[in-house]
This record gives sequence, C-alpha cells and structure tokens, in this order.
Amino acid sequence: MSTGSIVSYSEGPYQGKGSGETSLLAMLFDGIGAGDILLANRYYCTWAIIATLMKQGSPILVQNHAQRKPNVTEGKNLGTRDHIFHWKNPKKNLGG
Repeated sequence: MSTGSIVSYSEGPYQGKGSGETSLLAMLFDGIGAGDILLANRYYCTWAIIATLMKQGSPILVQNHAQRKPNVTEGKNLGTRDHIFHWKNPKKNLGG
C-alpha cells in the first residue's frame, strides 16, 4: 500500500450528470477485483458503495463519515479509534 501507484482512474464531464465523485468511482467498480482492497476517504463511507464492493468480494478500508454516530458498545473494538461495525441496510424513504 505504500507504492503510490495508480492502478485505474476515471474521467468525466466538468459539471452535470456523471461529474460527481461517486459517479466517477462507480465507473471503476468493474476494475476492482475480488480480494482487491479499496482504500478511500470518509466521503465514500456509504451503504451503497460498501455493499456493492462486498458483493463482488472487494473489501474497503474507510474512515466513518463525520455525520454518522456509531454506537461503540456494539461491534468489535480493535484499539483506539479502530472498531468494526456491522451495518443494517437502511430503510428506503418511500416519500410521503
């Protein structure tokens, strides 16, 4: 993990549909193989991204999003500021 090499990248339009970071990451999913570890920043700590990668057997190492407040009494404590959690699929907002 210390090589600093680029394995893959994606490009998109400056603005509009497909220009966001999540859209650009989605373009790379097919190139992330089973067993490849994605190291990402907290922006990518979402249910959809983590579930998609887990489904294809690709672990992700990511810091918890700042607005998500975990219950540290659950899960497994690995050390200071290092914890494993099991998330449940969030309920869909069906509108109102």
